[in-house]
Amino acid sequence: MRGSVKQRKKITANSESAEKAADTKSQKLERNSSFELLRILAMLFIIGHHLSWYGGGMNLDFSAGINRYITQFLFIGGNLGVDIFFILSGYFLAEGKFRSKRLIRLDGAVLFYSLAAMFIGVFALHGQSDVMSWLKAIFPITLQNYWFITVYAVVYLLSPLFNKAIDGLDKKHFTVIAVIMFFLVCIVPCAAFPMRISILSGFLNKGIYGYFIGAYLRKYP
Repeated sequence: MRGSVKQRKKITANSESAEKAADTKSQKLERNSSFELLRILAMLFIIGHHLSWYGGGMNLDFSAGINRYITQFLFIGGNLGVDIFFILSGYFLAEGKFRSKRLIRLDGAVLFYSLAAMFIGVFALHGQSDVMSWLKAIFPITLQNYWFITVYAVVYLLSPLFNKAIDGLDKKHFTVIAVIMFFLVCIVPCAAFPMRISILSGFLNKGIYGYFIGAYLRKYP
């Protein structure tokens, strides 16, 4: 009887130590400075993209020279930065747990900044607004006021299904699926460039593809 009690205590202690080790490993992974540096680079790429586009650089008639190359490089960085964020999401969420509180916190943060930007634009800068603009400010995720957040929310909602599918794949089949998704997401849109492809559907495909690539790198480093 005493032996069985000691054995149960030993098993419990081992399980607790294993859980602590897993939590420590997870914390080290989340706090890895290389991932933070990658996020910073991705943000700089996206800022450069918006600077080249909304700053008017892409619309200027540059002669062939360094200015043209710099502007085009900054513009390309936007897609690269977005891809990095989606891949990182897949890398971390592939073995994580789905938490509705995370989505609620995201929605609250986006709502705050959306309304703040709307109030500043309308009342401080005397910008024009209509009913649809206010609806997008109040429902920024569902009405695609910021397409990246909408895509991220959809991918996060679907992540439990993605993870179940990923767990059942071996490396060979995972690789085949990744190649097929690359063809559908990256090659087909380029071949069908004259056709209009909605921003949401196009970037949703990129978001799902990036998630799977991140999960692949996590599963087969």
